[in-house]
Amino acid sequence: MENAILLSRTEIPKRMIDFIHASESPTNQWQQNSLEDFSLTCVMHLAEHDPNPDTMLELGALDVLNPIMKNVSAGIQRVKATMGCAFLGSPWSDFPKEGKYPTTVLMSELLEKLVKNPHTQPNDATCTLKSVNKAYKHLAKAAAKADEEEFPGKAAHYTKLFAKPPIVALHFSIISNVVAAAEDVDEEEEAPNLHNIPNAKTKIVADPAAAEHSLGALEAILPALLESGDMPRTSFYSEKASVELCDMLWRYTQVAGIPPSAQSLAQRISERIKEASGKGCPVLENSYELWAKAFYKR
Repeated sequence: MENAILLSRTEIPKRMIDFIHASESPTNQWQQNSLEDFSLTCVMHLAEHDPNPDTMLELGALDVLNPIMKNVSAGIQRVKATMGCAFLGSPWSDFPKEGKYPTTVLMSELLEKLVKNPHTQPNDATCTLKSVNKAYKHLAKAAAKADEEEFPGKAAHYTKLFAKPPIVALHFSIISNVVAAAEDVDEEEEAPNLHNIPNAKTKIVADPAAAEHSLGALEAILPALLESGDMPRTSFYSEKASVELCDMLWRYTQVAGIPPSAQSLAQRISERIKEASGKGCPVLENSYELWAKAFYKR
């Protein structure tokens, strides 16, 4: 982060943004490690790690990122541009929501690849699980903000695009992987270093930073996740999901090294899930079922 802050105060970001803007090559023809590709990657990472986005915004970063983000044929460059826009706080209205490959589908598919194949990077090593999940969190928050502004007091709307059981289950898995990996360490050993802990039983790599971003995404979409169906009902399955997910979240808060901010976030989500226990929440029930099948199958 310190390097990103320092670099953003130089002329380098401006040169990179200007170069992308001036490029005459079609985005989908940029070669890996070309100047265009390198410049876009750097702009994305600066947007990700600089806590103050004003510098990048003033340099016109969104002016070059937005067209690439909306170019469905831009491949991995579209992913980077989408992530950059998310990091810089673009409003939900800027992101493609319809058409052949909307933003939620683009990012959900990439997230799924990274979770299911943690030892490989799809197309480009810059798209790590931590970074992709951080962008996903920002997108979910942007959608939640749009829900509040456009549909105040009403049921979830845009956040429903994120509350798909297979993707919600992935977020549960990202969090539970940290729990499983930490608990897999012998109790007599020292507390594990919470950086990419490998689970000895499952060979799954736990990423604590990605888990914290999953918590942020889940909190943003809770209204959609906990929404009752068209016919409100009591549900044993909802109660079972609530009990086991809350237990997993509690165990997460007990893992050595989890920051207080992440512990508080997990506790808030757990409380909201408890409140909905037994009320019949189809998305929560289906998400839990998918997560439980994968988790207890180990």
